Amino acid sequence: MAGLWKHNKAFSRIFLSYLILLAIPMIVLGAVHYYQTLKIMEDKIEKDSLAALQQSSDTVDSFVEGLYRISSEFSLNQRLHDFLYTKAESARDLSSLARPVMLDLRKYTILNNFIGDIYIYSRKNNSIVSPTGLYTPEIFFSCVYPHTSDQAEFGKWTDAIRKADFRKTIPVTVNTCAGNIDKKILFKDSLPNAQDNLGCILVLMNQDRYLDTFSEVLKGYHGSLYILGHDRRVIVSENPWHGTDITEKNLRSRTAAETIATSEGKVLKVHITSTKNNWRYVSIIPYNAFIDQVKILKLSTICIIVLFGFFAFMISFFAANRNYAPIRNIIQFIQTAYGDQAEEKDDYQVISNIIQSSSEEIKSNQKIMKRYIPVIRQRYLAEIIGGDENCQESQSDSMNQLLGIRLDFTVSAVALFHVKMKETADKKQDGQKELYKIALCNAIEEVVKDHCVGYAVEMGHNTIACICGSDVANPDSLQENLYALATKLKKDPENKLDIVLSAGIGNIYKGHMNLSRSYEEAEEALHYAGLMNEEIVYYNDILKNDNLFAFPVSKEIQLINAIKSGKQEEALEVVSSVYNENCLHKQLTYEMMKLFLYDLYCSVVKAMEELSLKHCDSIFQSIRELDNPDNGHRDMSYFLLDIKEKVIQVCKEIKIQQSERPAKLEKGIRVYIDEHFLDHQLSLERLADVFHVTPQYLSRFFREHFCKSYVDYVNEKRVVIAKDYLLGNEKVKDAAVKSGFNNVGTFINAFRKCTGFTPGEFRNASQ
Repeated sequence: MAGLWKHNKAFSRIFLSYLILLAIPMIVLGAVHYYQTLKIMEDKIEKDSLAALQQSSDTVDSFVEGLYRISSEFSLNQRLHDFLYTKAESARDLSSLARPVMLDLRKYTILNNFIGDIYIYSRKNNSIVSPTGLYTPEIFFSCVYPHTSDQAEFGKWTDAIRKADFRKTIPVTVNTCAGNIDKKILFKDSLPNAQDNLGCILVLMNQDRYLDTFSEVLKGYHGSLYILGHDRRVIVSENPWHGTDITEKNLRSRTAAETIATSEGKVLKVHITSTKNNWRYVSIIPYNAFIDQVKILKLSTICIIVLFGFFAFMISFFAANRNYAPIRNIIQFIQTAYGDQAEEKDDYQVISNIIQSSSEEIKSNQKIMKRYIPVIRQRYLAEIIGGDENCQESQSDSMNQLLGIRLDFTVSAVALFHVKMKETADKKQDGQKELYKIALCNAIEEVVKDHCVGYAVEMGHNTIACICGSDVANPDSLQENLYALATKLKKDPENKLDIVLSAGIGNIYKGHMNLSRSYEEAEEALHYAGLMNEEIVYYNDILKNDNLFAFPVSKEIQLINAIKSGKQEEALEVVSSVYNENCLHKQLTYEMMKLFLYDLYCSVVKAMEELSLKHCDSIFQSIRELDNPDNGHRDMSYFLLDIKEKVIQVCKEIKIQQSERPAKLEKGIRVYIDEHFLDHQLSLERLADVFHVTPQYLSRFFREHFCKSYVDYVNEKRVVIAKDYLLGNEKVKDAAVKSGFNNVGTFINAFRKCTGFTPGEFRNASQ
């Protein structure tokens, strides 16, 4: 690593650039992450507190709603009515009135685990009934408050339970049986209603049950919890805050969370208003409860920034080393090629010096390259019009300038010439043809100068392409120039050089980016010219010939049947008629003419396949020759004659087969019947299907070649076998079945017809 820093200003610059680009954003992102996470944490605590407080308040509300429902049910209870409205004359009557009420109280106590003790006070009887007994107010007071013996307190308590109240809840402190002090919540409601006030229901509930419900709200934050009644009086509290004033402030909204600054620090106050009884549930959590989480957040943020900084350093080093690698390779190449160690120099300076010296070498090499410019230009232009994507992407003004060409035409097109030696030319034409093509290229460029800008390119397959362009945005003018070029070349070089030229001209396009497309069109027009034996063809003209060739299925079937029957004249007449209809009376495109010839060849192949003739290689060779662009530009008449020759060959072969067919068929039938005449399923139809003929034809064939019907021929063979069975003492029925007859009646008739005797008569005569 030290070697990289020594004398390497280039590496230092790259490394510091990467380090600055990576480290600063990482540090900024770390700081943003800290503050965003802190804000998210505060919002989460507020939302969690609100959600927990809401959930707990819903639970308490459901319990309180249960109290209201119990009070309402008791106000409608008939047994309770009797206890409240009836004045007992004796202790026995009072006990009778209280016993049903005690049973009802036990049911409610069992079904409501949140409720502690339930008591009913009757003013008329001045008695309090519980699930377990009946008390006077004095005894009940002394049991619940044993350490409170003050008569004045008892009087206040008595007045309180006799007073008409509607669903009042107050915190109380009672003494347990074990002598401990227990905090309770007293629920009091007048019975049967606040107007009549004949008594009340008293429910003592454990305050711890309420506080346990709200334990999720504080969850280790050491905060405070309050339940305030509808008069804002504290009913239940846990860990009361030192200043109660903040508890009762800002409770107008039903739900809120706010941050309050106190003398002891910031606190988070959250309150929820009950939807059932207008109680307020308030939680106060000091912010120092979150200090551990904040410390963890700070520590994690610092670790992330340090880790990011380390990664930034490493990434910067490796990225700088990787980006410096090309420079290092260049320096090593310079040291190896030029022997310059460059120990005390900056890398950029070394490269600059080498570039300057290399520029001078390039200039001298350009002078040498100029002698090879014509060859390079030919290759370059051939790749452009051939559609080479790499060549089109690499086109540049500097390259065109170096090769001495310009392609910034307004309109352009490609003309394609095919060079063919005349039939009367010297037999040593192969060596002359190359010289003629070079001379023709020079002639094209000379002629084109008089009309437009153009370049001649040898493309192979004895073709020469001419790229023509014009700065005048007039396609008609360029088309006239191309026609004049082709006409002049046909007139002069054709006579002087013993060659025959045919030309195809592609469409004219704007600019030069469609030269490859114009070349493809010129190539198709040239093929069309060769096929139709024309001299100059525009691609646009063959596009207008948009007729489809006509070769109906009926004609194809007629041609195939004529070939299969060996009717040579009829088959040739069909070929000639469809050829005249399509090629003499219609103007077809080059592709349509090729498809038409394909169909004619394929019809001949179909006929050969149906006849199981295997010599189709010559036809496939003709099809490949039709599709070969270097086919010597043979015209339609050549392929028409070829098709007719193939038809004549097939018809001759079929006639030979037809002359041999009856003998082969007769032999095959004899062999097949000899092997299967004992088969009950043998029939004329089955035999016709085996030899691919119709039953009618086979029936006639038997009478002509066997001089008898199919049935007689088969029955004679079966009767011969049946005689042996009869002589072997077989029953007539068994002999009929074993010899191939389906039933005895048919067997007897066939036997009599063949021998003149019935089977029985034949057996008796033989014995």
